[in-house]
Amino acid sequence: MAIHNLAICATLSSFLFGYDTGIINGVNLLIKQEFNLDDDWIAHIVSSTTAAAAVFSIAVGITSDALGRKTSIMMSAIVFVVGGILMAVARGPNMLLIGRIIVGFAIATVSCVVPVYVSECSPPNIRGSLLTLFQLFITIGIWISAVIAMSFQKAQYGWRYMLGLSAVPGIFQYFIFVAMPESPRYHILNNDCSAALRALELIRNTPDVTEELRQMMDAHEEEPKVRGFGVIRQILITPKVRYALFVGCMLQVFQQFSGINAVIYYSSIILKSAGFDLHYAISLSLIPFAVNFMATFIGFWAVEAIGRRKTLGFSFLGNSIALLFLVIAFLPEYFNPDSTDKMYEQGYNVSGSCTEIRADFESLSITTLAPDWSPVTSFISFSASLIAYSSAL
Repeated sequence: MAIHNLAICATLSSFLFGYDTGIINGVNLLIKQEFNLDDDWIAHIVSSTTAAAAVFSIAVGITSDALGRKTSIMMSAIVFVVGGILMAVARGPNMLLIGRIIVGFAIATVSCVVPVYVSECSPPNIRGSLLTLFQLFITIGIWISAVIAMSFQKAQYGWRYMLGLSAVPGIFQYFIFVAMPESPRYHILNNDCSAALRALELIRNTPDVTEELRQMMDAHEEEPKVRGFGVIRQILITPKVRYALFVGCMLQVFQQFSGINAVIYYSSIILKSAGFDLHYAISLSLIPFAVNFMATFIGFWAVEAIGRRKTLGFSFLGNSIALLFLVIAFLPEYFNPDSTDKMYEQGYNVSGSCTEIRADFESLSITTLAPDWSPVTSFISFSASLIAYSSAL
């Protein structure tokens, strides 16, 4: 089994992560009409997944150590399927909210376990490149969600198809992972060296893995035997490790506060507020989502070409400028909404001026963030987390 195939199969979970993140953008306007929802209900449905993921992520690391990386990923695939089906058959906003919370649990598991699984199975010389697949598949999932939303938006109960289709990759991944090996390092952590040998032989597709296995076992012997909440305690009381964890966590916090989630979750609503027709607004979301996908490759290049710190700096500056102009483009409607509505009613070409400016800066915001904040932040914060975790073990 080639390690690249294993990494792709594992990162199908991040595709589901991206799909469930992006598809709510295509669903927002449709369920608002279907169930006559106000803005507060839409905000609850959108944010419930992120809130659930934040809460569940606290315990995911412990359950991953208890159940194994493979079992945790298979469990997340089942949860994605259950959440997708529940949302597809929802009779009202309450069922949609529950479905989104269930998906949040799966996203928490994917975010924590998949990078660990890929890292533990990968040889050091290509570990970094394989870990970037996680971020890449998220952007692919977001982009595909926009394609699906554009395709089904005019169908009867189209939003149900959009949400229900997320179950298909989950089913596919579950059955693929039946044949996947457990992480060799996880077997070593559980003192099952024979299982670790079999897993490593399968992953490397060669019986000549004795030296690599010995290195893993030697590294394990040098580590303090701390598990569960003891790992968290060890991280917090070790100054250098605590600092590395703080840097990684704060990068993730700043990434969230940069506005990328607001643009992805509410892109169609932003475009509709800018003057586009409902269905046209949903279709136009394909543009910034495609930009998000393509610009990720720029980030992979920039990390190696100019370094992580400079890449983050340029991204932060460009994203701040784009978001500032996006806010400025909406100021006329904010301070005098009645006059703007009259302009639309009287047929003024608002879509030829402010509307296009807003759409352009929405795409620019994603363009400046996707290459740098997402892949670089994920790489740095995960590296910091690995330092913290391995130092605490």
